[in-house]
Amino acid sequence: MYYNEMLEALETAFDNNVQKIRRKKVFGDTGEKLSLPALSGPTGIGKTACVKEFARNKDFHLITIDCSYEPANFLVIHLNNAIKDLNNGKIDGCVLLLDNVNEADEDYLHIINQYRTNSLHSFMEVAVSDENGKPVQKNFEVSHDEIPEKIFIIGEQRN
Repeated sequence: MYYNEMLEALETAFDNNVQKIRRKKVFGDTGEKLSLPALSGPTGIGKTACVKEFARNKDFHLITIDCSYEPANFLVIHLNNAIKDLNNGKIDGCVLLLDNVNEADEDYLHIINQYRTNSLHSFMEVAVSDENGKPVQKNFEVSHDEIPEKIFIIGEQRN
């Protein structure tokens, strides 16, 4: 797939997702899943540059998460923060690029499936410091019954 075709595929997938979210708002749960496009190809063909251009054209914030070594909680945290920032008017939208999506573990796949059903509900333990600076584990809940239409996840993998 060439650069312009990749960019067009991202535009089409995004527009289709927006329409699915809007139909859900009007008609209730239609059972339609959101698309998560995955750009695939050898290093150097412009996959990342294409995603950057897509985000820039939309005036969306871009976050890259590497599925090969970053834990799935990173995706939950970034999704949650992007939703909050969008709802508070801090950003116009957000693209989350999942690099090496082909190496995503079951935890990532569970979160991706929730995104595809346009919701996010997750419990996780997060290491924080107490009032004395000692590390402690705290439970953290993320719950969104609807993910805004201006949040878009894209996968990327090398083959």
